Amino acid sequence: MANWDHMGKLDRARVFLVAAALLALPLLGCSSSATTGGSPPDAARPTAEAGVFSDDAHAMDARSTKRPPDAHGQPGTGDAGTSRDTGGSDGKAADASLPSASKLLGMNASFGDLPESQTFVLNDLGVNSERGDIELNGASFSDPSYDNTVADWINTLTTHHIVPLPLLNQYIEMSDIDVSAFVGATVGWCKAYCAGGTFYTGNSAANPAYAPQVLEILNEPYGDWWGYPVNSSDIAAYGTLLKAIRTGLDGAGLTNIGILAAANGDGQTWDPALISNGGFAAASAITVHAYGEVDLSQDTPGTNSDGWGLVYYAHQLLVNAGLAAHADIYVTEDGWCTATGGDCVGSGTPFTEAQKDANIATVINQLATVSWLKGFWYFNLHPYGSGSSENSFGLYTCEYCDDAGAETPAWGAFQAAAQANGF
Repeated sequence: MANWDHMGKLDRARVFLVAAALLALPLLGCSSSATTGGSPPDAARPTAEAGVFSDDAHAMDARSTKRPPDAHGQPGTGDAGTSRDTGGSDGKAADASLPSASKLLGMNASFGDLPESQTFVLNDLGVNSERGDIELNGASFSDPSYDNTVADWINTLTTHHIVPLPLLNQYIEMSDIDVSAFVGATVGWCKAYCAGGTFYTGNSAANPAYAPQVLEILNEPYGDWWGYPVNSSDIAAYGTLLKAIRTGLDGAGLTNIGILAAANGDGQTWDPALISNGGFAAASAITVHAYGEVDLSQDTPGTNSDGWGLVYYAHQLLVNAGLAAHADIYVTEDGWCTATGGDCVGSGTPFTEAQKDANIATVINQLATVSWLKGFWYFNLHPYGSGSSENSFGLYTCEYCDDAGAETPAWGAFQAAAQANGF
């Protein structure tokens, strides 16, 4: 079990709520796709989208009657259902301004049992990427958590012009990771499913123009996961893993695929060590989870590592270290809890709905206008829990209500900001 007092903002929520979600499974009628590929039981580990089952029965209502976005990420026209706007006469988008080659506005979400309705929700929001947790199981990676098979995941997302962000993950002591196995599995996965992969050859169910071009390596590896406190040997192991993955991909001819390394704004140990050991230099860019306040007047100088300030802090840290070519930022988790029944489980004082909506608008505008900010994945589409225990980071009310929840004002704020910024 993790050291409760030292877990991060959302880590405690994951511990508590994964167990709650699992207890609710018989009531929800979820299919066996919730656990795939022989992964360890979800109660035994936190996940990027713990507790998200996306029972979006309402997702095919009147607001979802438009077609998916075109190759520019703009909303399509006409009726949904019989055809897909895939951007070319051959059914494969070939436009140079694809989201996979530009900015990614993403969501931490999962298909659950309704992949078609889920993707229409993402299309309506203006989302062009979904983050999926893919864990190492022996010598290969499992299917994405809660996203059916990897083939289903990639076929469905790319057809709807949504770029998958693979989070290649393993929740063990980092110094115990089998680097050779992890690298071999990464190369094998990427040869099949990354941009240019064999999966797309002769596969009319997928759109290769939206295949993933970057891989996120481990979720919050700086965290104290289930009794694995991070020490200097773990930081060294993460740097070694990053360098080995880069070498393995290059050796397989996958020089076009980027890898993302995790930064945490720690100016004393984690970040400086990965600068000195070459881990960050092996990465194409870095990821941050910028939970907290958004105040651009304090954030943009790059001296504040709290909340959205971490985005600028991490970027400036690498620039100052001579790693400007590796200093692009992908915010793979960020969100604001509006719960009134508690303290958002480790996230401090809840935000008001107005603050949440304003923060969403601000950061989506930041994504569109800051050149080195390459991606933002909101956490998450649905809230945790219900009633007084609901921890509403999501864009819906209670996920487990009979109608699978209603849109909150944040849903509209997200969609409006995405549209205003050309997503």
